[in-house]
Amino acid sequence: MAPGHCTLYVVPSCVSPPPYCRCVRRASTGVHRYCIKPGGRTFLAMAVTEVAPSVYAVRGQYYEEMGYLTSYVVAGAEGVAVVDPGLHNDPGPAIVDAIREVGYEPAEDVRFILCTHGHPDHVGGVAQVKSVTSATVMVHERDAMLLSDPASFKSRLRTGLLEQVGLYLSKGPFSVRFPSVVPDGTLEDQALINLGDMRLTVIHTGGHSAGHCVFYEEEAGILLAGDEVVGFPNRPELFYFDLSGSIPARLEALDELSKLDVEYLLPAHDVAWLGDKARLALEQASDALLAFEDAVLNHVVARKHASTEQVVHDIRESGSVPHPTCLECLLPTTVEVSLHFLKMAGLVTHDLDGVWSPISGDGDFSQLY
Repeated sequence: MAPGHCTLYVVPSCVSPPPYCRCVRRASTGVHRYCIKPGGRTFLAMAVTEVAPSVYAVRGQYYEEMGYLTSYVVAGAEGVAVVDPGLHNDPGPAIVDAIREVGYEPAEDVRFILCTHGHPDHVGGVAQVKSVTSATVMVHERDAMLLSDPASFKSRLRTGLLEQVGLYLSKGPFSVRFPSVVPDGTLEDQALINLGDMRLTVIHTGGHSAGHCVFYEEEAGILLAGDEVVGFPNRPELFYFDLSGSIPARLEALDELSKLDVEYLLPAHDVAWLGDKARLALEQASDALLAFEDAVLNHVVARKHASTEQVVHDIRESGSVPHPTCLECLLPTTVEVSLHFLKMAGLVTHDLDGVWSPISGDGDFSQLY
């Protein structure tokens, strides 16, 4: 069968291929059969992949440095939870298709839509998924407003007016043009999301954003980590905060998560990290955060007096520490959070003109911890 004269389909392994299909191979996960249908054009409709026991990844578009948006379908004996539905229309309809592909009915079986946090690339698709399900939408109370008032996200970033307008007009991962939703419930630390044989424990981390949560399934060692551990593809050393975020909260969370038995680390912008690699990612993320704090403090010490903009400039010019480059506002926002942490730790001071100065002048970082 010549290329260009067939269509390559993906169907779950539990479903028999249509009679007109010829099975060409089966994925190593055992989730898919790949079928060729005569006629039509060639494409690969790989909507869903089993990445951990009873957890399916639904991949959206690729956004350069941020990688693919990934939503997760958690399938239990007593229903389904969708974790982080992504942007509006991305992956959107693919999530609903994936639920059917793994043998569930969206309108009847989807019990929860769980949001690790309220950033647009995680909650923009909530309304779309909710419209075809009877699911309860849940997010931590400190990020709930980002669902009910999407435009409020702009206040979470250090941006100028032009950047804020750009965010509104953007079709990228920070687009705030999506239907608002009032959450049905609030995620509480240590609460249990019960899907029968799949039980997700809510862990409020509050680092990446004030309301960030992760979900841990203890029996299989599955951690649905949102953006708290790995926020960029294959780069635990790269991260950012919004202005509500907390460096000490993230450090504490990474420390506590490293004590769990994590066999499957499932981030929202990366492939799964398995076994020892999952534990390595947690360690690297913590080390990177400490290195970033050290770099920010050292830049303030070197200048003796510095604005946030000057620290941002020095980091970019010197390359002293890895940082995101895909969106202009991410580094200034993260530096601002970092400087306030250093102030709280008694290492820098801040005057009314927005100038930061070291208190000890020697760059001693040890007293932070």
